[in-house]
Amino acid sequence: MAALLAGLAASLLLLAYVYGRSRQHLRILRRQQQALNGILWGTSAGSWEWNVKTDELHLNERWADMLGYTLEELAPVTIATWERLCHPEDLERARQALSTHIDGSAESYGVEIRLRHRDGRYLWIYSRGRVLARDPEGAPLLMAGIHIDIDARKEAETQARVIHERLTKLSARLPGTIYQFWRGVDGSMSFPYASEGMKEVYGITPEEANRDVNKVFAIIHRDDLASVSASIEVSTNTLTLWSEIFRVHHPAKGLCWIEGNAVPERLEDGSTMWHGYLRDITESHELQKERDVYRESLEKSNAELEHFAYAASHDLRQPLRMVTSYAGLLKRHLGDQLDADGQTMLHYMSDGAKRMDDMLLSLLEYSRIGRQGESFTEVALRETLDEALHFLAPAVVEASATIRIEGEWPRLRASHDEMTRLFQNLIGNALKYHAADTSVEVRIDCLRREEGVYITIADNGIGIDPNQIPRLFKVFQRLHGRDEFEGTGVGLALCRKIVERHQGRIWVTSAGKGTGSCFHVVLAEEVAA
Repeated sequence: MAALLAGLAASLLLLAYVYGRSRQHLRILRRQQQALNGILWGTSAGSWEWNVKTDELHLNERWADMLGYTLEELAPVTIATWERLCHPEDLERARQALSTHIDGSAESYGVEIRLRHRDGRYLWIYSRGRVLARDPEGAPLLMAGIHIDIDARKEAETQARVIHERLTKLSARLPGTIYQFWRGVDGSMSFPYASEGMKEVYGITPEEANRDVNKVFAIIHRDDLASVSASIEVSTNTLTLWSEIFRVHHPAKGLCWIEGNAVPERLEDGSTMWHGYLRDITESHELQKERDVYRESLEKSNAELEHFAYAASHDLRQPLRMVTSYAGLLKRHLGDQLDADGQTMLHYMSDGAKRMDDMLLSLLEYSRIGRQGESFTEVALRETLDEALHFLAPAVVEASATIRIEGEWPRLRASHDEMTRLFQNLIGNALKYHAADTSVEVRIDCLRREEGVYITIADNGIGIDPNQIPRLFKVFQRLHGRDEFEGTGVGLALCRKIVERHQGRIWVTSAGKGTGSCFHVVLAEEVAA
């Protein structure tokens, strides 16, 4: 009996121990389940369990809610439910991923697929899981995993892809390359991004530049490498624009001139990223060299012509003065011995010499425009107009002229003396070329336009034949005989030279004889003197 009771007691103790251990295991399982539920809730993941033998699916509420359903609305849930919701284009890919895991080729099952929402749209889902149990033959019995909503990420990826494709298309149309250049605090460098134009500029692909930045620096001309490196250093330290023109040995095109500009940005880790643009300027550089040579030749030729014009107009006046002087002496010497024909011939001699002297003086004045002339300064345009009218005051009184001035008269960079001479010549013409029986009216206006300062000087004078207008601004071109109006035919040519020196334009309009004329002048406000 005692032995029986002892055995019973031992059994009870064993049962108590087993029961205690079971309760402990249950507590552990509950804690693990709570932890798992917490993780699933925190990641907004839907969980699933698939009984491979029966095809039953056990889902949590989040799995169904992700697609706009409740678990009751989806019940009964089987693998067919999942196949029905899966996008037709993704179903086969998902099956292949599943098969790869089941046969042991992949450690886990993972795939991005689209599942149909209750409202008809498709959501991108990341499905991940693995086999938890297999039968003795290795066939899967139970699988479990999660679903994560990645629709927002896929939308962002789609937008990023669209932007990238658009950028690629735009950059492909540029005659160079847009790029990012990175330099670490330790001096390491790379090209995180470059458009396809990198091959046009450096002869290497963007991928090659990204893998090995030394390929870029290796083709830079050795005489320019130090300058390029120094400018990168300065831009790194000061965060100022990097801008360089340098030569490279292009593997296909030979020696090329490259222009580069990039804006630096300091990153959080202390490194520097440049966002910039490179282009091949070899053709324009060579063209500029030709232009420089041509400009130097032209400047030399102009200097020689100006010297010739100055010397000719200056030196030729001396013999003309002798002709004039000796004509006067001859007239006094012969006195009454001169008949009418002789007096006429002496008059023509003196008059011709005087007109030649006037023409030489006009040529001298024309040649002086822009040669050792007054430098450009900020000029009050109205002051130069008033000064010109002051010089023309006697002519204004003689012509009984009415001068009307309108508009806004700004300050601009110009030669004060040349602006005064310009107004003096144009207004002087308006006072000169009018019918004897008319009162002269001159309207002067000034306003700002997009192309510069726009000035008009209009009169009610004799007008101009439109067919003759092309001749007006040429040297020694006159539309009227000297018996009608005095002049040398240089005044308007001088005006044109002054305006062009100020990077402007001058032209005239007239409806014809007797209709008056209007001179138009456009001057640049900022002139590179």
